[in-house]
Amino acid sequence: MKIAGKKMSVREIKKFNDFLLYQKTKPVEKVTQEIETLIRDLKDTLLANKGIGLVANQIGVPLRIAVVDLKSKPRKEDILLRGGGNRFLVLVNPRIVARRGKQVIEEGCLSFPGIYLKIRRSRWVKISGIDEKEKPLTVEAEGIPAQVFQHEIDHLEGKVFINRLPFWKRWKIKQQIKKQLKV
Repeated sequence: MKIAGKKMSVREIKKFNDFLLYQKTKPVEKVTQEIETLIRDLKDTLLANKGIGLVANQIGVPLRIAVVDLKSKPRKEDILLRGGGNRFLVLVNPRIVARRGKQVIEEGCLSFPGIYLKIRRSRWVKISGIDEKEKPLTVEAEGIPAQVFQHEIDHLEGKVFINRLPFWKRWKIKQQIKKQLKV
């Protein structure tokens, strides 16, 4: 695939029935050339699918890497970056170190196409990790960007957004998914 003359490496996104989405990912030991290629593939796959965020296990690699498109819904000015500021924010081994407040915002997921749900999460989060150059990175986000980061970090923990629903709502969504599989 090519966009604006640039050859892209787009990988298949794992869907809701893939076991890898429900497995906790492993930390990245060192950012090698292989990891840099994976990060580039994550960016290309995210762009091609018009998403906001994507993690490595969504493309079949069980490592703690998340990529967020800052030119998409989470506006760059809504995110306070310490030491960064490109189109993509790459978080290697991210973890939430502080959170506060509550909000309910509608979420979707590239692994659950066509399903949008109101999910309750923290209104503000502080995340630490490293970037693709192995430099320490701290991110503070509020509102929709905070929701995005929490969604992606949940993926890295082997949790999908429907896990945040009460049992009966989760059961209803699973029935909807089963219908989609039969079509």
